Amino acid sequence: MMRVRRMVSHAVFPRRMLATVSTLTGIAAHQTWILQDPKTWPQDWTAADIKNAYEGLFTKQPNYESLALLLKSGDYNTLAVLLKVHCETPVKDRYDVVKYLNEYIDNNEEPADMKLQERDDVLAKLESALSTQPGSEKRNVAFSYSQRGSGKTQFLKYFVATRRKEALQYGRVIVRCCAKAIYEKNKHSLSEMSWYSLVLKDRAAQTTSPATVVAAASSSDEGLCELIRTHVFDVTGIRQDPSNYCDPKTAYATWMNETARHFNINSETNDVAPLIVLDTCELLGQELHNTLVHKSSTGKPYTLLEAFCLAVPSPHGIVVVGCNAQIASTDAVLLTKANVTNIGPLPPLSMEGYKKALDESWNSKIDPQVREPIFHWAGGLPRLLKIAEKKEPQQNSLASGSFSAFSRCFESYKASAGSLYPLQPTWFSQAYTSLLVSSTKVKVTKNDVIPINPKWKDATTQPLTYDEAVHNSIGSYIQGKGKSTFMVPPITFDDEMLTKLLKVMHKCNAPIMPSQLHPFLDGQVSLHFGKDNATERGRIFEKAFVYAVFARYLLAHWEKKDKWIPFSTVFEGAIHPKQKVVVQDYEVNLSEGVMELDGIKFYHDAKALFLTYLGGSSHHDAYIWCRKTSSRTPKG
Repeated sequence: MMRVRRMVSHAVFPRRMLATVSTLTGIAAHQTWILQDPKTWPQDWTAADIKNAYEGLFTKQPNYESLALLLKSGDYNTLAVLLKVHCETPVKDRYDVVKYLNEYIDNNEEPADMKLQERDDVLAKLESALSTQPGSEKRNVAFSYSQRGSGKTQFLKYFVATRRKEALQYGRVIVRCCAKAIYEKNKHSLSEMSWYSLVLKDRAAQTTSPATVVAAASSSDEGLCELIRTHVFDVTGIRQDPSNYCDPKTAYATWMNETARHFNINSETNDVAPLIVLDTCELLGQELHNTLVHKSSTGKPYTLLEAFCLAVPSPHGIVVVGCNAQIASTDAVLLTKANVTNIGPLPPLSMEGYKKALDESWNSKIDPQVREPIFHWAGGLPRLLKIAEKKEPQQNSLASGSFSAFSRCFESYKASAGSLYPLQPTWFSQAYTSLLVSSTKVKVTKNDVIPINPKWKDATTQPLTYDEAVHNSIGSYIQGKGKSTFMVPPITFDDEMLTKLLKVMHKCNAPIMPSQLHPFLDGQVSLHFGKDNATERGRIFEKAFVYAVFARYLLAHWEKKDKWIPFSTVFEGAIHPKQKVVVQDYEVNLSEGVMELDGIKFYHDAKALFLTYLGGSSHHDAYIWCRKTSSRTPKG
């Protein structure tokens, strides 16, 4: 006869309530069984074996012979009910927040409760978006999309670890990184599909005839139910019967009941509402659903992400974040089913925010002299700011050490940044324009179509808005009053990358190289960082300003399709109010580009249709070819 050595004390179960099968008859020592899951019990257990395993754990003694007969007949459901009735329910330790997030979130470099900088507004919007109105029949959907490296994952970690800590510890919050879920196996059975694989079954690649429906499709429902079932198994250690997760409403009810029983949650416990949080939703955000169609948006299909959000039953909430995690917040039909809130992007840090992050969040020791150039190279993106601290073999980093270390580490930093933000050749024309917009602080709106160099247009060129550029991680749209700015981190788009893209796309040369707008992108210039005198530094930035003026001209020229551009447009935001009356009568034509002249030159050396740079030794540094608007030839 097999004997079982009990591995639990009278006082407390282990969290997953596992006991090791010790055998006298050759059963492998690594086999396990779960006290409250009869399906895992050895099939040849006798009444004596069951009594030995459960001794001290029953509030009243059951009929062990009856339990053995139920086991032998395979009546696991009845057995499970009897165990719940007779077993003591010990107080369980709350779920470990750090351990849980480390398992399911991809970014574990920083502690979850690390103080965030300049994120209070977005946190407040998220709290508001998830607040349920009494009697509401709508689910709450909050979404945010931002450029890669803007701190989305850390933001979510902070939110659940500080604003939903109680609920997470009680198993009421599910957090998943979709990028990791792609490789996730089903924990109940390796032969069954994971929740993520179930959701992907509904993508348009498996298309059937479209149907205009509003209810979530079956695979989205199945994926949601399997996600919840897997999560409950994780936090309780008890295998979950699929029949208790047959549809989203039943799955949520089981989730609430199982966690309430496991953690002894009573009706008076506050802040334990269920919540699902999905990070890195890029694939779900770009894959179209094979049947669901938006009724009020010219028949555009739902994305898998939208369908999954719709599967969440009301009045519960879900948060989805990613580079392209967008939900149709203007679809009138969808809005009858859900409160959809765009909580906004996570904008790049300001210089002040960067300084606070160094001192209060990252505890970083960075040479004050290099903070500003690093900030401008990175465009305020947290990920790029952080990798500047990466140690080189000599234990120096771009952000610390001497000026010699700075120049030596620069090329490594530039290579790391480029690898994190590879540009798709498809969008290189728009990315180039975005760099010019970013470098010259031109005001745009997110729905503006990005103008591109007409010499680079061909039959394959597709229009792209600044909002869509965010989805492709080309840059970040920084919201302001009225028109706003668009930011591209200069370190991610240097001369070498542009040259490679031009070659791949078989395009003619670029009118401006990135280093002509950002001199310190040039490795040779960075070698002299901190060493040049004031005159040399002045010349570097004089020339950069000249190319910035030319960039402003090009942007207006490409958009308006006219070579003559109002002077005030080129210099918008840079003209003293008293001079506006003077310049409004002039227009500029720089269609031939920039001409740099060496030696001592004068105004009569300026070239027609050029922006002529004469250098700092001349009476004036540069001349712009312009005319009075009254001299324009009327169009016939």
